[in-house]
Amino acid sequence: MLTTIDDVIASLDKLPTNSEKGTKFEELMVGYFAHDPMLSSQYKNVSRWIDWAHRGSTADVGIDLVAQDRATDEWTAIQCKFYAPTQPLAKSSIDSFFTASGKSWDGVGFTNRIIISTTDKWTSHAEDALDDQAIPVQRIGLPEIAASPIDWVVANPARPLDLNLARGTRFAARPHQVSAIEKILEGFASSDRGQWISACGTGKTFTSLKLAESMAKEAGGGFGCCSWRRRSSSLHRL
Repeated sequence: MLTTIDDVIASLDKLPTNSEKGTKFEELMVGYFAHDPMLSSQYKNVSRWIDWAHRGSTADVGIDLVAQDRATDEWTAIQCKFYAPTQPLAKSSIDSFFTASGKSWDGVGFTNRIIISTTDKWTSHAEDALDDQAIPVQRIGLPEIAASPIDWVVANPARPLDLNLARGTRFAARPHQVSAIEKILEGFASSDRGQWISACGTGKTFTSLKLAESMAKEAGGGFGCCSWRRRSSSLHRL
């Protein structure tokens, strides 16, 4: 069993052709949108471009996935880049995506764009291309994907195509951990610094995660990867 996104990426990288790697990565990202709590609460009808009813007879235009906003029914165009971590992403590799997502397809246009890439090495021209776009663009990289509470399971490592994703299991804090969270929050009410001393095996890491969730909720935000990064600085002061 492979249980991390890095293991899954390594498994997909063993496929014989770039075409197969790209296709399976797109399918993996459809599952990612379906199982990630924040993305699944925002988007519905996520599919590969080839399965989208509004594409007509066009095959490959630079758009890999589409997703519909649950609140507005507007559509987001998504491009998936399965690159080696050291391979730079150039502007020329996203130009066709911008062109295609700027058009109307069967009377349907896109109001948002997302680029998912397995490399964080973007050329300066590619970075600049994201600015001042009439249709906004978001980026999702491996750190964001890895932060998602998903069980990344390849059921059979000998068959890297056999991907079975599931929403990660959420566990509740135990009574002593709930008490610790309450005391820490009480301390933060009067100071932004403190020290938490607890015996080995009491679950300090898990309790810190639940503390971050509680702080994010109190601040009116969700608990996605970005919320965790903003809140982790407070945890380090414990």
